[in-house]
Amino acid sequence: MSQGNPEAPLLLYVGRVGSEKKLKRLRYVLDKNPECRLAIVGKGPAEAELREYFKDYPVFFAGQMTGILDIRVDFVGLFT
Repeated sequence: MSQGNPEAPLLLYVGRVGSEKKLKRLRYVLDKNPECRLAIVGKGPAEAELREYFKDYPVFFAGQMTGILDIRVDFVGLFT
């Protein structure tokens, strides 16, 4: 997913990959922030179209991911 550049900022989209999500707008964000890369996690009917649309951009399509993710966050520590 780092595409050979793990230090570059990573933008992340997680959700259904459909045209109603207006994910094409993210190309503007990538144009304005060329140091960033984008990972799209999910699947849907617009995936093939978006793969073509973003073919010259640092975009990684992870597909659908399932399972349980155990994230433990010290919320108090975040605000002190």
